[in-house]
Amino acid sequence: MGQFLAQNSNIIGTTITNLIVACFFSTGYIGYFHRLWTEIFSEFNEYTKSVVWKRIQLIILGCGVGLYLHLTTRFYFHGSIAMALEDIALFLLVVPFMYKGGFNWFERLIQVSAFVYVWIAHHGENINQIHVIFALVLTLLIIAVGQLYHDEIIDDWKYGIPYVFFIAFFFWKTLPSISMDVRMTNRIEWEAILIFVAMNITIMVFWLQSFKKTQRSQQLEQLADYDSLTGAKSYTLFQQEAKALFKTAKAQHRDLAVVEMDIDRFKQINDFYGHSAGNQVLIEVTATIQNILERLAEDAEMYRTGGEEFTIVFPHKTIEQALPTLRECWSVINRSEFFYQGNPIDVSISMGGTDLSAADTNFEEPYNRADQYLYMSKRNGRN
Repeated sequence: MGQFLAQNSNIIGTTITNLIVACFFSTGYIGYFHRLWTEIFSEFNEYTKSVVWKRIQLIILGCGVGLYLHLTTRFYFHGSIAMALEDIALFLLVVPFMYKGGFNWFERLIQVSAFVYVWIAHHGENINQIHVIFALVLTLLIIAVGQLYHDEIIDDWKYGIPYVFFIAFFFWKTLPSISMDVRMTNRIEWEAILIFVAMNITIMVFWLQSFKKTQRSQQLEQLADYDSLTGAKSYTLFQQEAKALFKTAKAQHRDLAVVEMDIDRFKQINDFYGHSAGNQVLIEVTATIQNILERLAEDAEMYRTGGEEFTIVFPHKTIEQALPTLRECWSVINRSEFFYQGNPIDVSISMGGTDLSAADTNFEEPYNRADQYLYMSKRNGRN
């Protein structure tokens, strides 16, 4: 009896130790991984060497470290510790799939290939059995569905826990009796499933806390970065992004077109129809132009830089290349009918634009030139 209690006590102690180590590891790991992912994919970032290096780091952190841990465990560890390390390796390979978007198709191909390789390595003896192939296909399908319902899985435990449970269940419960020199028992399999689920619960807790902070931060940033009336990007954001676009264009010897746009006789609209009518015109003109930009110039950025003044920046384009889009903006605004409380309002726009010059040393120089051309347009009859 004493021997039985001692044996079970040892098993419980080992399981708890493995569980604690795995959870502490997953917490520290996901903190760094999440920060790196956010720096790359969730901020205004040009595709620079620094960004490329960070993307490589993400692949190394997930696939590279996961595969290294898997191979090291295969040759140097056995028993319960081997199971725990393989569980951590599986966790590292699955974490990138917990993130929606960002990764390109090639990066996703590397991640899927690494996961499938480890699956095949573990199921070597019975990989051709129909239930193992079915489990692999079902696991990949679960991962794909996880991308479609990412927010529900991360935010709601009744979806998140089954998601990670079935990934672990299909992996560990379909292994042969001896896998990677480890004799698989029912206890080892369920211990591995428990540890894998526990590691993922820790990152779900991390994500929920991080999400709440990020959501609040994004709400504050939204107020600062976007004009509350028109939805166009704000002057504050314009100052930040325009400088970055200018710096990139100069460094990479790329074209950059800057356009200033103004709603003609906007003061008269406000005075005659009232400020509510003026606000309505601003909203509708902004929406019209943004729709055109989305259709004809996806990479163009539109900012509200004054009361009725807007700036449009065209990365990688000359002013000549941007002209068809600008003509479409001017033509559609001219053809459109604007009404306020049933009263028609005559609305037109004036524009002035310029290219980035080799002599320009900062963004203010092309910006000021575009502003001068805008007022030349207004002096020459507007519209």
